[in-house]
Amino acid sequence: AESPICAGEQINVTANVTGAVSYIWYMDGVEIPGENLAHLTFNVAMPGTHEFAAKAVGSTGCISALSAAAANVVVVAAPTLLTITGNNVVCADSTSKLTAHAEGTGVTYAWSEGTTGAIATVPAGVYAVTASTANGCAVVETFTVYEFGSQVQVTATPAIVCAGESVVLNAHEDRYVGNVNYTWSNGANANMTT
Repeated sequence: AESPICAGEQINVTANVTGAVSYIWYMDGVEIPGENLAHLTFNVAMPGTHEFAAKAVGSTGCISALSAAAANVVVVAAPTLLTITGNNVVCADSTSKLTAHAEGTGVTYAWSEGTTGAIATVPAGVYAVTASTANGCAVVETFTVYEFGSQVQVTATPAIVCAGESVVLNAHEDRYVGNVNYTWSNGANANMTT
């Protein structure tokens, strides 16, 4: 078995007993249900040192004692609860200050646009941040910063009118929640105009 591994990663352990047709695997003395092949691939979520051992099952149904040569696997914690905060909408040619935070000891951050550290100041775009610990365990989170106004939608009610009839135009920017002022070519300053 390879060791150490990061919490949530797979371990690979192999048992080899002449005449065995199947195996019964144990982690820390507790049977792992449904695992009966010579090669065990198993996700370990809990940090710490874990012991993997097996009993061999022969063709006659005889079961050996628990293997004396157990595999010890060290599982180290990865950063958890990675969050990114900051404005998700910016004006054209403006930036947003994004801040990453993860639970863990000695966490470092690397942003997809090249910044290192918890804070990145970025224009509109999609960004990923990787939070890593000194032992190499990492988690990744993404964040999208939109350019305000790039997705303004205008709808008309009714959509079809005859010449001389009125239509109500409604403007909205779905990704932005807050006070938005719209200015129409006729001088109206609301999200609706006729």
